[in-house]
Amino acid sequence: MPLALNGIFRWVFYYDDYGVYTHGPMMYTVYGVSIFYMVFCFIVVLMNRNLLTGRQWRAMIGLLFTSLVPILVQMIFIPHQLIEMFFQSIGFYMLMTTVDNFDDLRNPVTKVYNRYAFIKVLSRLSAAGAPARLIVVKLSKSQYFKAEGYENLRINALLHFAADWLDSLDPRINVYDCARGSFVLPVITGDAMFTADLRSKIAERFKEKWTYSELSLTFPVQLCTITIPQDELTPEEILEIIDMPFAEREPGVTFTTPSEVMASIAESPESAADTMDIPQELTDTLDAFLAGAATLTPAEKNVFQCYTRGMTPSQISEEIFISVNTVKKHTKNIYRKLEINSRNELIMYVDLFRRCRRIDDLENI
Repeated sequence: MPLALNGIFRWVFYYDDYGVYTHGPMMYTVYGVSIFYMVFCFIVVLMNRNLLTGRQWRAMIGLLFTSLVPILVQMIFIPHQLIEMFFQSIGFYMLMTTVDNFDDLRNPVTKVYNRYAFIKVLSRLSAAGAPARLIVVKLSKSQYFKAEGYENLRINALLHFAADWLDSLDPRINVYDCARGSFVLPVITGDAMFTADLRSKIAERFKEKWTYSELSLTFPVQLCTITIPQDELTPEEILEIIDMPFAEREPGVTFTTPSEVMASIAESPESAADTMDIPQELTDTLDAFLAGAATLTPAEKNVFQCYTRGMTPSQISEEIFISVNTVKKHTKNIYRKLEINSRNELIMYVDLFRRCRRIDDLENI
């Protein structure tokens, strides 16, 4: 509003009788609002730092220096110039390109972080090699998918209550809804007793009923704890463990280990695929993606395969000994041929292939 009316009231800036640019009384209010907004954005990012890569975090620090310092210099030393507007524009642009849209990272039903957000965290944990434990909570497939005679709204409410309860267990732990009744709680700590206590609390709660309106259910649940890096599982194998359906029908809590789940997958590798009814539209979409991938040059395929393993452009540059600019050039061609617009979209396609048990198709292009 002050800027909109500045031409009439000269609240923010004006030129005096000698043609000299001068700040009006509201200019420092504009400064204050700008600084407050940037600091507020930084706090939001800090609260969600588990979703940022190291490169994004460094960009955030660059944002502060690029935007705040020039504003302070302007306010104190050269109040008769307008350079701060330029630096503010750069700063806000950096902010928009640094942080994902958090609405895109949350499940619309359960309101917790979604599968895509978990894949980002898993990639970061795997790359860092930091010790962590993943508590996987699987609801029974029969309860999650069938729910005969129940309204979807009520089932969604129960899922929301369950996810909200899991999210309230500890403020340091986020909950990720990995779809199809699987939730994951990453525990970034070396304290095995803390993880065991957390898992016991989850087991005791899921022995009880979840109630909404006239609907009351006790979910059959399977609990599995994956230890990184001791279990020596690749990100793909971890996702396979999470995706493997739990088909128990009787209420109660079942405990399992990653090795037991992997053995089940090895014994019946077709079982997970058989439980999915893949729509023809999705099959056509994946086939079209493969057709585009088949047109990549050998150099582009090399970069593409690195992306499918969750690598960033800087990591790809170091992995295959080419410059970052060359990686960007190949990436631009890959996006054009695959008809996608971002690395995030590429990762989502790779996850679709994995969940549909067609990841080998991508690796063999």
